[in-house]
Amino acid sequence: MDKWIRVNNVWLPVPVTYKVQRSDLDSEMSTRNERGVLKRDRIRQGTYKIYTTWKLQIKELSILTNAFEPESFTTYFYDVTSGKYVTAQMYAGDITAEVILPKDNDETWCEYVCNLIEN
Repeated sequence: MDKWIRVNNVWLPVPVTYKVQRSDLDSEMSTRNERGVLKRDRIRQGTYKIYTTWKLQIKELSILTNAFEPESFTTYFYDVTSGKYVTAQMYAGDITAEVILPKDNDETWCEYVCNLIEN
């Protein structure tokens, strides 16, 4: 597959790692009783978090920087938990970029890590 994530109608480069997590959100009313039994008050089911890593040349970083700059954005992505594409409003979590130092006259590459989290 050569298309994994589209942010605000721009397809992003193919990541080198890609993991999708779906989680439920519980209210503050969810607690365990003295027997350890959960009394759950689920308020939202199946919120997405996408774990991604890219390996890009330094000159390509602006593609991701521009995509993740807004406070939130529309994300169309392949959900590996369901086997289909999904659209969600997301924001970029912490971003880490690490330079892979070049040898001789090679291009400078960067490993760029970012989690996309559903609003």
